[in-house]
Amino acid sequence: MAVGIDISKYQGKVDFNKLKSYCNFVIIRAGYTGYGDGKQHGDPYFLINMAGAKAACIPWGCYWFSQAINEAEARAEAQHVLSLVKEQYPEYPIYIDTESSGAPGFSGRADYLTKEQRTAVVRAICEEIEAAGYFAGFYCSESWYHNNIDGKALSSRYTAWIAKWSAKEPNCTYAMWQYSNSGSVPGINGRVDLNKTSVNFPAIIKTKGLNGWPTEDKQGDYIKIHATGSDMKKLLEICKLYKLDYVRTEK
Repeated sequence: MAVGIDISKYQGKVDFNKLKSYCNFVIIRAGYTGYGDGKQHGDPYFLINMAGAKAACIPWGCYWFSQAINEAEARAEAQHVLSLVKEQYPEYPIYIDTESSGAPGFSGRADYLTKEQRTAVVRAICEEIEAAGYFAGFYCSESWYHNNIDGKALSSRYTAWIAKWSAKEPNCTYAMWQYSNSGSVPGINGRVDLNKTSVNFPAIIKTKGLNGWPTEDKQGDYIKIHATGSDMKKLLEICKLYKLDYVRTEK
C-alpha cells in the first residue's frame, strides 16, 4: 500500500527532503479554473512543488480544479494541464478535480450543471489527456460520485480518486482513496490531505510508456547496441528522441 499526500499553494513551502521519509507519492495542484470568471489560473507553487518532488525522488502526479461548463471548455482545461506537464514525466495520473465550487450560495459557474452535463465535462477532459498519451483520472467525493456525476460509468474507463474522510473505505470503484483532510506529515506546517492506493501507478505508467515515459523496450535499445560510425549517430538520435542518458565510449 502506497501512502501519499496532495498539496497546493495552501501548504506553503514544503521541505521535500523531510517529506520523503513519509510519502510514497505526492499529487500536486497544477491550477484551477475560476468559479466566477471562468479563466484558467496556474497554482503559483506548482513548478516549485514539482521541482521539489523530483529533486527528492518522490513520484508525483497532478490535478486541475475544473469549472468547465461544456466540453469545449473541458478540453481547453486539459490542454492547459498538458502544457504544464509536457516533458516533466509524472509517475502518477493527471486528475481532473470535480466538486462544488465553494462559491457563496453555490453560485459557481459549474455548480448548476446537471449530472449528465458534468459527466460529459469530466469525460471530455479525460479523453483529451488520454489522447495526448497521459494517464487520466478524476477526483471527487463519494457522494459526488453517486449523485453529481455518473461515477460508475466514468470509473469503468478512467481511474478514480475518491475523497471520504473516514476509517471506512468508499462504497464505489476507486484506485486511490483520500481518507483524511487533517493529516500531519514531516516537511509541512499545518494540516494536509492523506491518500493511499494499492495500485502501482509508476510501474503501469512506465511499462506502458505513458506520461512521456519511454517503454521498457525503447529504454533498452541503446543499452544493447555497440555502436560506431553511422550506428553511433542513430544511437544518439534515439537517446535525444526519448530523452535518455547515455555514455559515449571508444573501443
